[in-house]
Amino acid sequence: MRNLLAKFPKLRAQAHSSTDVSLAIEHVCSLYGNKLRLSGRFVVEHAMQTAEFLTNFTSESTYLVAALYHDILEDTDLSPSDLKWISGHDGERITELVSALTKRKDIEDWQARSVEYTNRLYQNISKGDYIIGIIKLLDRLENLTDLFAHTPKKRELIAHQTGSFFIPLAYEMKLPSVAVNLAILSNYHLYQD
Repeated sequence: MRNLLAKFPKLRAQAHSSTDVSLAIEHVCSLYGNKLRLSGRFVVEHAMQTAEFLTNFTSESTYLVAALYHDILEDTDLSPSDLKWISGHDGERITELVSALTKRKDIEDWQARSVEYTNRLYQNISKGDYIIGIIKLLDRLENLTDLFAHTPKKRELIAHQTGSFFIPLAYEMKLPSVAVNLAILSNYHLYQD
C-alpha cells in the first residue's frame, strides 16, 4: 500500500492528517485487493486517483473518504449498512454520498441505467449537494484515461455521454478546467482514427 500511495502525494498527506482518510485507504486496498480494471490497472488506483483529484477542491475528510469509496457498492459485495459502519464518525453522510454516486444494479440496460443515474445526479446537484457532482466529474475524468480498454462501441457511448452531460455539467458547476479535460479525453476517443 505504501508504494501505491506514493503515487498520490496529496492524498498521502491527507491520510497523515486524517485517521478517517487513512482507514478508508486501508479499506479500499483490502476490499479491492489485486482486482484489475480492463486496462490492467488496479481498481484501487482508480479510487485513489479520484480522491487525489478531489484534493484540488477540498481537504474535507468526509468528501475524500466518499471519493475513495465512490464505486465500492458497485464493485464489491459491501452493503450500504456495512459502508456506514466502516466509514467511522461520519458514516451516514459518506454512505449517502456514495449511494448517490452508485448506479442501480436492478436496471440491466446500460443506457436506461445511465439515464436514471444522470437524472439522479442532477437532482442531487440541483438540491445543492455539489460535492456529488464534483466527485462524479472527477470519476468520469479518471475513467476516460482507461477508456481505450473498452470496445469501440462502449468507448463511443461513454465519450458521447461525456459530451452531452458531463462537460455541460462541469461548465454549469463553474469547473472549466475539468470541462476542458473531459472534452480533450472524450474527443480523443471519438476522433482518434
